[in-house]
Amino acid sequence: MEAKILTDEHREAWNDFVASSSNSSVLQSWEWGQVKSGLWQPIRIALFNGSQIVAGISILKRPLPLGRSLFYAPRGPIVDINNEKLFDALLLAVCLEAQKHKAVALKIDPEITESPEVERKLNKLGFIKKKK
Repeated sequence: MEAKILTDEHREAWNDFVASSSNSSVLQSWEWGQVKSGLWQPIRIALFNGSQIVAGISILKRPLPLGRSLFYAPRGPIVDINNEKLFDALLLAVCLEAQKHKAVALKIDPEITESPEVERKLNKLGFIKKKK
């Protein structure tokens, strides 16, 4: 598996992946990143198995003071949360990119059904559920 930062040449493949994923949203589409690209900078990361995207995340980066940034993935990532190897590989790619951008946090709200098991998995990875 290979992680890549996507460029305009990947737009169609990314949108096909988003559209064909059962746990995806228009908020992960290429165009949504473009719509938000005023205050936010879209960064798209995908895991490839050969030429096929198998997991991915469209992140919106917001600059913060002191050269820091915030990463937000609206309705993302798009990954089988039960496939730990795949999810871990995607998070590693995100962490490496976050270091480059001095991101202080990654906010996610994946398009998945909430359950105690899912919450435990996300907590184990360091995510904290926002209190309502």
